[in-house]
Amino acid sequence: MTQANSVYSTPPTNTSAIDDPQSSTVTLQRYLEPSPILADGGAQVGKLPGSIPLHDLRGLGHPESPIKAIRAKCLDCSGGNDAEVRKCVATGCALWPFRMGVNPFYGRPQS
Repeated sequence: MTQANSVYSTPPTNTSAIDDPQSSTVTLQRYLEPSPILADGGAQVGKLPGSIPLHDLRGLGHPESPIKAIRAKCLDCSGGNDAEVRKCVATGCALWPFRMGVNPFYGRPQS
């Protein structure tokens, strides 16, 4: 097995609150609204986060900083395995430089 194949050897687990089996459909409906785009035919879409009370957003359990959210997504993509996040070879992914939970561009001199 090549290193690239080993990155994907563990099926990813979804850490999204919407896929939590303990969340009720009624509760999650609070965060949906009919699409304002006519071509969508009134399909349900996620509300804009700024329109949801902060207390409710925090209650969903999502990370509060972009870097922590990126790290959580990388862990999700790697099946929850820290070592696989470190060994990630998906250098074309926009999140790849941030996968370790830090911004590598912050505070570095221009070269």
